[in-house]
Amino acid sequence: MREEESRRQKDKRRNDMIQRMEDDLERRRQENLRVELKQKDEADGKEAAEAARRAEIARLEQEAIDRSRAQQAAIKKAIRDKERADDYAMTLQMKKREARNKQLEEEERMGRYVTNKAVQAVHLKQMRKKQEKLSYERARDLAEQEAQRLIGAEEDELFRQYTAVCMDEWQKDGKSLLPMQMEIARQQHAASKLSAV
Repeated sequence: MREEESRRQKDKRRNDMIQRMEDDLERRRQENLRVELKQKDEADGKEAAEAARRAEIARLEQEAIDRSRAQQAAIKKAIRDKERADDYAMTLQMKKREARNKQLEEEERMGRYVTNKAVQAVHLKQMRKKQEKLSYERARDLAEQEAQRLIGAEEDELFRQYTAVCMDEWQKDGKSLLPMQMEIARQQHAASKLSAV
């Protein structure tokens, strides 16, 4: 009976020890699982944050590209509009000048004809006055043409200053100046062709 009791106590101790070991193993397994889950959550959070950061960078880059394209389009449109306005103004001015010169030439021819025919002195005096008036108008036309040329030069200088400011801003923003430089070179080439005509 004593042996039976001793055996039961040994079995109990052994079972208790096995149970403690199993409990300890289970506790460690749970702890390891908790650590793994925490690490996975942290990794997922970092990955999500990195993905969000990359998406924000891509969005900002796209906005910068869109702004740059819009600026380039606006500059090209402004240049085209100015060229059209300049061409129109120049064509109109040339037509007016040509009509005026034809009128002046015709009036001068008529003046010479009247003079050659020795029309009365009164008529000659009137023609001289008229010729003086025409000469005055011609001088005034030339002065107006020079004023127009100076206005055009001033507009060109203002445009050059505007493009210089734009280029400085682009350069400060780290943008390429090549598109604007090419457009300005194209415009200057076109202007030099016009002035050579």
